[in-house]
Amino acid sequence: FGLLKLLGKGGMGEVHLAVELESGAEYALKRLPRRDPPLDPALLQREFAALARVGHPAVVRVVELGFDFEGAPFLVMEYVPGFPADQVVRPGDWDSLLFVAARVAGGLEALHAAGIAHGDLKPSNLLVVPSPGGGLPRDVRIVDFGLAGLLGGDTEGHRGTAGFTAPEVVRGAAADGAADLYALGASLYALACGRAPFEGP
Repeated sequence: FGLLKLLGKGGMGEVHLAVELESGAEYALKRLPRRDPPLDPALLQREFAALARVGHPAVVRVVELGFDFEGAPFLVMEYVPGFPADQVVRPGDWDSLLFVAARVAGGLEALHAAGIAHGDLKPSNLLVVPSPGGGLPRDVRIVDFGLAGLLGGDTEGHRGTAGFTAPEVVRGAAADGAADLYALGASLYALACGRAPFEGP
């Protein structure tokens, strides 16, 4: 893969637009930060295999798991030319909000059936592809599994995002399906009202 440009950067890694050199197809490549001690490659492969089997249209499709020359893992996913939900769905746009809600709920159901909790669901982790002529979005994808399967549920030192994380996760419990549903509710509230349901540190 060749890296074309940086799409985004955060505490859980960098996402680049990448091209497969043989086919010319474009993908999103997420580079996770190197950890000491390093993550168990066998565990990562098992988690990747579980995520690859999900196959739901609202969950970004993962293509490959690899390791760079320093041993840091990277994840290759389908490239979704969308925008964070809070940049597309405006307060009062109830039809788009219900479309996003139904799609994301279905995607979470598929993830949870595969034993995967997202762990950091929020509007910026919901990519919405607008329709060219306006109206209902064309597509929605759940993205950014940095706190979920590929870290083996290990959220040490990181407790999600303020305003969207379930109270039990803030207190130290592992994120699970119930915590994801809490985050979905908080995300839909934020899209409907223009702010998170709870504001503060």
